[in-house]
Amino acid sequence: MKSTLLLLLLSLAGSFVCAQERIDSLYYDRNGIATGNRLFADYLRIARYPADTLARREFRDFYPTGELRREGYFRIIDSLDDARSRFDGENTTYYRNGHVHERLHYANGLLDGEYLLYDEEGGLREERFYVAGAETGLRRTIACHHSGEDTQKELFAMVDCGCTVVDVIVEHP
Repeated sequence: MKSTLLLLLLSLAGSFVCAQERIDSLYYDRNGIATGNRLFADYLRIARYPADTLARREFRDFYPTGELRREGYFRIIDSLDDARSRFDGENTTYYRNGHVHERLHYANGLLDGEYLLYDEEGGLREERFYVAGAETGLRRTIACHHSGEDTQKELFAMVDCGCTVVDVIVEHP
């Protein structure tokens, strides 16, 4: 009887030891390739693996200067190549000034639902819709008002963020 009780207690204690939360710190360069050293990293990712396997896995990315870069949920984090990571649910990216850059929704590791792109001042720039990783063709364009000098900068910024410039209309006052 005592040996059975002792065995039961040891097995319970062992299950508590195995069911601990895990937190990983990963360093990536600007191409999403692991650097292994924070001195060469363009961002740091903190990934939380809860002890409860049914709980959502969370992550947060930080710029080298400490500002929040991205946050959300994931299914799989690839520690060598971030392009192979698979996200889940709502994810949000941020400019260094703290304003939202993108709001993305994922299902089963693919873009799914509304995608919102913002400018550095927080104004909505574009809205797209995805189903199972494919753009549905539904898209909204946001009108921007710039001086002549800022137009090229704005177009390059949109392309750098993954946008495709379909049409540009210039109105002169």
